[in-house]
Amino acid sequence: MRPTIVLLGSSDTMAIIAARLKSYGTYEEMDIWDRLSADGCIYGIDVSGDVFDEYDEGELEGLHIEDMNAILIEYQSASCIRNLLLTILAGQRGFLDTNYGRIIGFDEVCDRYNREPSWDWRRES
Repeated sequence: MRPTIVLLGSSDTMAIIAARLKSYGTYEEMDIWDRLSADGCIYGIDVSGDVFDEYDEGELEGLHIEDMNAILIEYQSASCIRNLLLTILAGQRGFLDTNYGRIIGFDEVCDRYNREPSWDWRRES
């Protein structure tokens, strides 16, 4: 299985991000994972919100997001996810669950990539 991240935000924010995903490259709606192809990268996208079933009760309470929704993204490399996130997260408020033990604000993700283009949360302790 390829690495995944979860984008968390209000339903309005997630609708904007979902629209950006669909216009980012070639987007195909599929039965289980939607498929996005762009810039030589292939992503699996799940906008169903079913990923909430994977969280422990109370795990997301500290985020204080009203009407929370989520998008699960499967990616193939750090450079692919960087390019995608810098495009789809710009100007939006929410959080990214790295699935490596950290939940980071969208603004921090974009700032970090702009300062350190080779940043990869999978290599942090």
